[in-house]
Amino acid sequence: MKSVNAGALPGLRIVLLTLALLLPAGVGAASDSAAPFEPHQRLDVASRAHAQDVALTLDACGGAYDQELIATLLRLRVPATLFVTKRWLDRHGTAVRELRAHPELFELENHGSQHVPAVIGRRLYGMQGAPDGAGVTREIVDGAQAVLQASGHRPDWYRGAGAAYDRASLQIVTQLGYRVAGFSLNADQGATLGAAAVARRLRQAKPGEIVIAHMNRPAWGTARGFGRRPARSARSRADLRQAVPGGRGVAGARRQADAVNIDLVAEPDEALRRAIAAPLLAFNAALAGPSGHRPLALVVRGADGGVCGGLWGATAYGWLYTQMLVVPEPARGRGLGRDLMLAAEAEARGRGCTHAWVDTQFGARAFYERLGYTVFGSLPDYPPGFCRSFLQKALV
Repeated sequence: MKSVNAGALPGLRIVLLTLALLLPAGVGAASDSAAPFEPHQRLDVASRAHAQDVALTLDACGGAYDQELIATLLRLRVPATLFVTKRWLDRHGTAVRELRAHPELFELENHGSQHVPAVIGRRLYGMQGAPDGAGVTREIVDGAQAVLQASGHRPDWYRGAGAAYDRASLQIVTQLGYRVAGFSLNADQGATLGAAAVARRLRQAKPGEIVIAHMNRPAWGTARGFGRRPARSARSRADLRQAVPGGRGVAGARRQADAVNIDLVAEPDEALRRAIAAPLLAFNAALAGPSGHRPLALVVRGADGGVCGGLWGATAYGWLYTQMLVVPEPARGRGLGRDLMLAAEAEARGRGCTHAWVDTQFGARAFYERLGYTVFGSLPDYPPGFCRSFLQKALV
């Protein structure tokens, strides 16, 4: 292991949060009580390879840039995961370029757009929270977009202002595909402690700690606290890439082949599909905003009340997608299929949709064309001997 100077974290191996393995945490276990929930997380240090791991995280809420702190981390070769807001990024272009020059040490993650707490309709540590769920979403998505533009990579983590959340906001974070970044050791108490107090807290760090401190208040003692006690530190990030399966390398686009494993799953389930889709959905949300995805279902029931057909689809990004249209055999030729489609389109308009699309084969193309749909693409010989058609329609 390559040993470097770790400042006030003696004998511990400091890792980037993006490379760390977390213990299962109760992030989703917030109660419905009035008090916001503050996730306290720790790293999984059960294996010998990670027995001394500690993750250092630094928040840049707004305000200034603690250049002395970053210089200390550079001198000691200490890696850190940096949670930055959009408003901080907008003010510190030179600092961002300096940080990006050291991808082996620093990685930018999402601290929101304007440092608005992820609590709805209340205050947190004197800060006014979001007015509603849409406000929480804007804070997260706009912050993610700023990190993407500044760093070139989509953030994986979100830490809200004040690092506490109500139940509804936690659900929004999860739905957007991000992981909530908690902590276990507060090193500088919101950048309000002197150097001696910071160093004292850091010396209390144990393996598995996720340390939180701040890099936007240089007048306080965070930088000097980190540099106060030289000792042993972490591997470089390139070494960690092989030590932690699935970890991000020096840059996501330059992952080494042995840093990840590809497994064929014999019986994949819906939970696995959601896990695979989560980073893609988050990336899409960062670029295009929330999709507003909502399922849409219309049920046809027989005389006995049982389901015998219907329509299944969804609305997202202002479009209605009809995935399945099933008309029971005895009811065919009576206009039921048309009624189902028109009812779905009416509901989609009520949700604000302006367009609809559908894909079909086995001779149903003419049916959709009679409803005003036009072909915009086709996949011949799928299945063999048939053509799969893709059709769209303006709803307004």
